[in-house]
Amino acid sequence: MSTNAIGRAVDSYDRWSFKSILGANIASVKTMQRFDLITRVKASWQHEFNADIDTLNYSLIDGTDPHYFTIQAPVEDAFDLGVSIGALFGESFEVSLGLDGRYSKEFTAISYNGKIQYSF
Repeated sequence: MSTNAIGRAVDSYDRWSFKSILGANIASVKTMQRFDLITRVKASWQHEFNADIDTLNYSLIDGTDPHYFTIQAPVEDAFDLGVSIGALFGESFEVSLGLDGRYSKEFTAISYNGKIQYSF
């Protein structure tokens, strides 16, 4: 099956992925006078079992030569590390800030996050 794009016929593409994740989350709660201070630390390792580079065939419309795209392979091994600190006021209102990182041979990604949550 192919779909027509601008000037080319591209084969359909499916990818099979099987990933394992092994990790731990740890939280510590310290009761203060007006709120509970919550510190969280998380770490995990993710492994992709199908980390092969794929190709996608296409041909130019009314052309005879076959061509292909190389599809970026998923990261085989990545490590996630994160830490956050928050304050829980009563049982329903929480404010927190965090820092998360994902590390592999191919890239490093750092993200900052914040949360204001009211539960009812």
